[in-house]
Amino acid sequence: MALDERNNLRSEDLHYAKAAASLPPLRRMPRVLKVNILLLGALLIVFAAFLILAFNVKNSDKIYPNIYTLGVKVGGMTRDEAAKAIADSGFDKYAGKFINVHFEGYESAGFTLSSDELGITLDPMDYTLSPFEYGRRGNLLKNAISYIKCLFVKTEIEADTSVRFGPAAFMLKIKNATAKIDREPQRPVLTTEGNAVTVTKGISGVSCDVAAIAEQVIESFRTLSFNDVVYTPLIQAPEEASFDRAFEMLHRDAQNSVYSAELGDFTEERAGVSFDLDAANAALREAAEGESVTVHLFYIEPEVKKADLEGLLFRDTLAESVTPLTPIADRTTNVTIGASCVNEVIVQPGEVFSFNSYVGPYTEEAGYKLAAAYTDGEVVQELGGGVCQIASAIYYCSVYSNLEIVYRSCHLYVPSYIEYGLDAAVSYDSLDYKFKNNTDFPIKIYANVENDMLYVRFVGTNISGNYVDTEINIVKEIPYDTVYVIDEGLSPGETYYVTYGFTGYQVDTYRLVYDKEGTLILRSFEDESIYSKRDEVIAKAP
Repeated sequence: MALDERNNLRSEDLHYAKAAASLPPLRRMPRVLKVNILLLGALLIVFAAFLILAFNVKNSDKIYPNIYTLGVKVGGMTRDEAAKAIADSGFDKYAGKFINVHFEGYESAGFTLSSDELGITLDPMDYTLSPFEYGRRGNLLKNAISYIKCLFVKTEIEADTSVRFGPAAFMLKIKNATAKIDREPQRPVLTTEGNAVTVTKGISGVSCDVAAIAEQVIESFRTLSFNDVVYTPLIQAPEEASFDRAFEMLHRDAQNSVYSAELGDFTEERAGVSFDLDAANAALREAAEGESVTVHLFYIEPEVKKADLEGLLFRDTLAESVTPLTPIADRTTNVTIGASCVNEVIVQPGEVFSFNSYVGPYTEEAGYKLAAAYTDGEVVQELGGGVCQIASAIYYCSVYSNLEIVYRSCHLYVPSYIEYGLDAAVSYDSLDYKFKNNTDFPIKIYANVENDMLYVRFVGTNISGNYVDTEINIVKEIPYDTVYVIDEGLSPGETYYVTYGFTGYQVDTYRLVYDKEGTLILRSFEDESIYSKRDEVIAKAP
């Protein structure tokens, strides 16, 4: 094969080159290149078509195809066309619906509510926005892809079908209806006129819960049941009626005439006023609300009137004590002074009598003399010695007058002038005798010395006629011993008493109360008296 030296080609290649040069350009391209050019052209055509589609979709006023909402096909429609299709589907279940609201026991207050009054407004146009916006929220490319997808796939757009209620109209209607029912509870009323007392029972209050009624109404529409609402108003019971307050205000016990220490006389009696409280309240329980029950007062006469008591003051001698005096002048002086201190003392009802507050202190300035008295177990000379005899006589009269004993102490040794167990020891600095007038009348004490005797008498008022006696029981007796002491000044056979002996005793005293017929009505322990023994001491010659 010959070669072209200038082009370094074979002769046959030159032949083919000349032939190719005579053909059209495309036919002269390689086959693969042809295919690639064709594919590129197709793609450009498709892309151009896609762009045209995307721009058309972007500017379209129609919903993408194959779109549904509320079960209605709205794809390919304008929003107006879609709204009409939704409206024609009967989607508004509330249109023309209404319910009745009833109030149990108050039928005249019932009313009717329509869906319009609840402010239920369903605009089909509102349900076209979401379908129209579907696939349009991306860029141009994404929106076109969404459109193409809708051509082949059915798409259901969820719609918010919840109902919005405009409260103004229907809430006002509920409030107007409940205003005819609501009332505050009425309290019971108490009135008096003359001797008549009237209680009028209260009336229950009634109230309606507007919010609860509204909730039931809304629920009836929301659930599409459209059932009537039956509401039972709330009953608020009235305050319980009773005659108790009237009884507290008007009831008054009858007041008997009694002695008044402040007046120094008997008080005026006063009639009582009352009514049958139990019967009145029972009648009130049977009465209906708003009804009245009337009762009439009656009067209670007092049992004791002033006229009955006049002349009773200091009418009766309650008790009397007469005791002998020891023939010692200074002691008798002391007893006389002490007796004058308590003579004609009046002890008012409820008052506590204190012996020392009247008789003491025992001083020379008061006229008291030195006389025998017991101190620390020894017989000593003391100012006022002997006034214990007055205290003992007053104690005796207190017991026999059936009075309350507040404080009493017995003597160290047995007394010689009064019965064992009925004495009372006093000492201004340490021992007092006290009793309380627990009767309803004043008591006057009379005390005086006459013919070497001490007279003490209680005068008061004994309406019951009861009287007192005593029971003295010697529980124990303690004999004294005789003790001899030597006195160098005595001659053989001579003796004398240094001290006289006293037997010791334990004595229990009981108070016996009898009625005026002589029947024992009370036996009570009064007090225990413990008297010490004192040995007999005799002086004798050596």
